[in-house]
Order: sequence, then C-alpha cells, then structure tokens
Amino acid sequence: MERPPGYTVGREDQVCLLHKSLYGLKQAPRVWFEKFQSTIIDLGFQQSLNDPSLFTKVSLTSIVVLLLYVDDMVITGSDPTGIDQLKDGLKQAFSIKDLGNLSYFLGLEVSRNDQGILLSQKKYISDLLGEHNFDNCHSVKTPMELNLKLQKDSGERLKDGSQYHSIVGSLINLSATRPDISYAVQIVSQFMTAPCVDHLVAVHRILRYLQGAQDDKVSKSSTEAEYRAMSEVGSEMVWIRRLLSDFGVACPAPMTLYVDNTSAIRIAANPVLHDRTKHIKIHVHYVRDLLRDGTISLHHLPTEEQVADLFTKAFSTSRHWYLGNKLMLRDRHQFGGGC
Repeated sequence: MERPPGYTVGREDQVCLLHKSLYGLKQAPRVWFEKFQSTIIDLGFQQSLNDPSLFTKVSLTSIVVLLLYVDDMVITGSDPTGIDQLKDGLKQAFSIKDLGNLSYFLGLEVSRNDQGILLSQKKYISDLLGEHNFDNCHSVKTPMELNLKLQKDSGERLKDGSQYHSIVGSLINLSATRPDISYAVQIVSQFMTAPCVDHLVAVHRILRYLQGAQDDKVSKSSTEAEYRAMSEVGSEMVWIRRLLSDFGVACPAPMTLYVDNTSAIRIAANPVLHDRTKHIKIHVHYVRDLLRDGTISLHHLPTEEQVADLFTKAFSTSRHWYLGNKLMLRDRHQFGGGC
C-alpha cells in the first residue's frame, strides 16, 4: 500500500500499522472469512467438513442451512424462526441486505411452481449471445455436428483467439446447468492454446444451438475407461452422501451406480487381476472397495438408456433430445408435463 498524503518524505524505514484488514489487500478475503466463520459458529452453526462454505444448524425437528460465496449467501431451511434468528444475528455483526426469496445467484436463475424448483441460466445465455451478435442467428437442433472430427490444425490459425477464449470460457461456466452442451464444450476447450477457423465454427454452432434452446433448464480401452469412470463416480457418490448428511438427509445403502459396460462390472466384482487390467493403478480399484463394503451396488443399464452418453459424444437430433429429456431438461412452458 502507498503511504497517506502528507507523510514526511525521507522516512523510508517506517511503515503503516493497520488496526484492521483493508479491502483490496491480499489477506482481506482470509480475514473476512475467519470473521464470518467465528460469527456463524457463535450462532450455533457447524461448518461442513465436505464444503467449508456450508454451515448448518440441525435439531431433532428442523434444519437451517447457510451457503456462503465470498460475501453473498443463501439461507434456507425448515425452521422459519431459526432463519429469522440467523438473520438477526448476522445483522448485529455485519451490514447485510435481505434480498428476499432466492431468484438469482452466481448466474443461476431460480424459479418455482407447485411441482418443484427450476435452475436455469437464461439471462446468462441471452447476455452471451448478445455480446457475440448471435441473439438473432438461425438456431440448430444439436450443439455439435454428428461425426465431426476436430484436429489441432483444423483450418487456418486464428490471428486473434480472444473471442474464442471468451466464448469457450463462458460456455464452461454455462455447462454447470446445461449438461446437454457438456460434450461439445469439452471438445472445443481442447484447442484454447491455438484455435483455428474450424474450431471457431464449432463454437459458433454451440451458440446457435443455445439460441434455440434458451428456455431449457435442468431440475484408454472402452472397458478401462468405463472402469476408471466408475471409480471416479463412486468417489463423488460418497462425497455427495456425506454432504447430504449435513442437511440431515439419510441416503440408502447401497447406492446404485448404473453402468452400460458389463466387462467393467465384472472387473469390479472380481478381484483377480486380468492381463488387460493389471496395469491399472491401485487407486483406480477404489470402486472394488465400495462394492465390497456395500457402499454402492452396480447395475447394468442398456446403452440406449445411458444418459451419461450425452456428456461423451455427439448425437442425431432425436437422440440428443431423448437423452436431454431424461436429464430433466425442460422448456419452461413444458415444466409440469410428463417425461
């Protein structure tokens, strides 16, 4: 920091002693969080071991939950009195503003009706399309052409890749609520270092797809790849179950993991090291431990019903929308209808 105006020149050996952390200094975020953390704990809340930004207060009959992001927070729960007490406690310690029922948070739009809650990023999409002059473009039915093969030298190298970087970065953020673009975004994000014309065309197609689907919302060898994926998913399932326990939600055991590769299921169920799997690192066999101790159960799912395929490949229009419906993607006007 700079010395305040009027400070005597020539005393280079002296510095300012701060009585409190100032906004903008690199230690300010840590100091702020420590202050908030001590305040919320004094109010009777517990910090989650699974997510340090999550705080809960659980009783035999109710729960109050607070989720913090920098200095924005979401408060919810089954105890209106407890929520009011939390707000009062925070107002005594901080200058806060109650914005009412959650409708927008970190780019996520939240809407409700009698049947549930919808999460979307329609405004985010609208702003993205407008920023890149795609708000009035002709839409397409899928985010990526079927059988498209992009290479690092696909077309002429872009002289300025800033637009490509900007769009892809925004699409990565958007894919949190739009799994239907996950695979396409995964592909185009591989060429961030040196994007070419064909890569930009593929990115523009994703924008054209979004232009026509803004209202949608979301309420190795193949065997080795599937097996590795099972281990990763198993870890996530364990983490989610621990996280849900912070909300007082008990998950049945075993948790069901659906897999469309029977060979991968056999490897997980059989501890014998086959020649084709002995090179797989030990930590990948974590799925075997989960299966053995009853944390998960593995069930075969026909490939045509595997919704996770939407994250890994491009499809025809009918197939793309069939899998999208299974992921509960809905036009806001369709919400409330059947699958």
